[in-house]
This record gives sequence, structure tokens and C-alpha cells, in this order.
Amino acid sequence: MKHAIVLAVSILSAIAAASEDTPKPDAAQPEVEWGEALDGLRCRLEPEKTELWEGAEFALKFYLQFTRDDANRNVKFVDRYLDTRHVAVTFKNEDTGRVFERTPDDPHHGAPPDVTKEDITPVRRPFAPLATSVGLVSPQGKHIPPGDYTVTFSYRNDGQSEEVTLYKAGDVVYDGPWRFWKGTIVSAAVSLKVKRVSAPEKSIKTNSALEARLMLNAIGWAWSDKKPKTIRVKTRPKYVLGKRYWIHVFLDGEEARYGGHGLTNSPWQEPDKAQKLTDRMTRRVRNGEKLKFRADIEIFETSVPAKTPWKPKGGDYRALWKGRIEGELPEEMRKTFTSIGNAL
Repeated sequence: MKHAIVLAVSILSAIAAASEDTPKPDAAQPEVEWGEALDGLRCRLEPEKTELWEGAEFALKFYLQFTRDDANRNVKFVDRYLDTRHVAVTFKNEDTGRVFERTPDDPHHGAPPDVTKEDITPVRRPFAPLATSVGLVSPQGKHIPPGDYTVTFSYRNDGQSEEVTLYKAGDVVYDGPWRFWKGTIVSAAVSLKVKRVSAPEKSIKTNSALEARLMLNAIGWAWSDKKPKTIRVKTRPKYVLGKRYWIHVFLDGEEARYGGHGLTNSPWQEPDKAQKLTDRMTRRVRNGEKLKFRADIEIFETSVPAKTPWKPKGGDYRALWKGRIEGELPEEMRKTFTSIGNAL
């Protein structure tokens, strides 16, 4: 092979400039240098914009390149390339030296990921681009404050050996075990300015818990209206508020199911109809397992009016607050449900 293979991963954000307040896209940026190579891999980071409002999402392109320089002939694969356990974006404030680390949005939101053929990639072969985004607000609600930053992207892997199953012309062909690439590579730094939003603070109400509901021979979860949580956020005039959430179900402390996600144009949810659990999970609760729920929540503002279908990230989108709420099935309620089930 006479030329290096460039593996391009486009990490896209749905943020678009849809209001006059949105920073204008920069002119063509100078080409960013490659980071240092390790065992034949090096990386490069290109930002879509070099100015963002606080709370916005950072859009970028991340490139991996295989080079024969310093290559390890025994290393055949890159494992789980963009799993959030392996990648991170680091923001360093140029004035204070404070460092903030963020990971790209996890499509599984903490649930065990499904292993696909794209997760095991030969280092000498291009692989499919993956789309994601990096929020300036952490899942715990911590904001990256306004200021000037240098930003780097890192990829790391523990390089375990595995038995790899290869497919050729529809037939399964075993060729392994092979060593996986091991180490950490970091891109060259790029500059980013996080701008302060000039808007008055206001108080908004959101739910602070989930609750279990007993139904005929079934269990479900619903939003609780007890002890509403009040948060203070800076929101701009004429922008629409909304809430995104991701539900997780746990049985005896282990995640049993990623319960899906939702989107609404109100930070507050009334405790109306419950979402039913699967029959299998219902049987496990009846057999004595403890049931808990968790919701990861993001309160946001967007310039996109609420409509069907609503795509709030299609405009000027900014996270205002992130948090986590929980709920569980009380033991007395579980015993009541078990008694009802046994009587049916």
C-alpha cells in the first residue's frame, strides 16, 4: 500500500444557525495538524465552529489515520472505536487552566451497547463514519463557563486479545485470536471561544421523581407530581423550552432494560397514564426482585417552534440544565402486587 489510509469519522451536531443571536460560521479554517502517532495510528480534530454560546453543542470532525511509521505488525484491529468508554473531548481554559472533560452523546445512555460488526475494525481498512455530538453541559448539569479554550480529542483502548470471527462471501472464516491496538492518542489542540448568554434568569418547574403504578396484572412507571423541583436558568426571549428524557429500568440493581426516550415542549410532566413494563419484567418483580426506575433529563431552549414532528436540534439549540431523577416500587406495594397476581 503506497498511501496512508485515512479513516474519517464525522461527528456531526444538529445545531444550525437559525436565529440572529447564533454566532456566524467561521470562514475556512486553517488545516489542523495531526497528533503524535502510536503503533501506526494518529488523529486530527476539526471544529465546525470556533465560537459557541454557553450550553451549546460542539460540532466537530475527528479523523484517524493509519501510517506505516511506528506501526506494530501484530496489531490487527481497533476495538469499539467510538464507544464512549474510549473517547473524550478535553476543554482547557487558557486563562485559568481549568480542565473540563466531556464524552460524545451515548446513544445507549448507559445501557449495555449492542455489539455490531463495526465495533471490530481492521486498522488498515476504512470504516463507517459515526455521528454524535458533544454537549458543553455535563450529564450532572455542570456548565463549561464562558472563556477561551484549547480543545483536544483523545482515543484510548486497553488492547485486549480476542477471538475474531471473519465473514468471507457469506461463509464464516475464523482467523485469530489477534491483538487489538492498545494505547492513547490525542489530537493536536484547536481553539474555541465559549460566549456568555445575556439573558435574564427565570425559575421553571420540573419533576423531581418517578413513581411506580400498579395496573391489572401489570406494573408501570409514571412521572410524580410530588415535591416539584425548581431550577434557575437563563433563557432568551422568543425561544421555546423543552425537555428530553431517557428511561432506565433496574431489577435487583442491574439494568434490565433501556426504556426508551421522549421529547416534550414542557419541562413539567403531569402524572397521567403509566408506561407498562414488559411481561417478563413483571414476572421477575412478582418473583421477588426489587424494581427501580431512572430518568436522565435535559431541559433545553431552541429557536425551532414546537410542532409535529418536532426537531429542536434543527435550530439554535442550547442545553439549560441536566439532571437525573429516580423512583422505585415500595416493598409494601410489591407484596400487594404479588398477592394480587397469585390470586388471579
